[in-house]
Amino acid sequence: MLRDKEQRSEEQTHSRLKERTEQAKASEIAELKAFAVKLLQDTDAVVAAMAMPYSQGQTEGGVNKLKLIKRQMYGRGKSDLLRQRVLYASAA
Repeated sequence: MLRDKEQRSEEQTHSRLKERTEQAKASEIAELKAFAVKLLQDTDAVVAAMAMPYSQGQTEGGVNKLKLIKRQMYGRGKSDLLRQRVLYASAA
């Protein structure tokens, strides 16, 4: 029963996405048309991202924090200092 509900939800999401992208493609705004075309090229991934309860937020936050530390450290030290800063930031 849960699978049926999930399947229906995915089908509804897919149909809504198709409707919206068709509207965007009919638009006179070039950027909106290009965005709609790109969405349609990867429809399965977009529908899965919209229908599933999972999120990459935690992972993306960790990657963002690491990149911030790397930018702050650029030209200031070697990899051992960078490692210490990353470990310190993850403990905090």
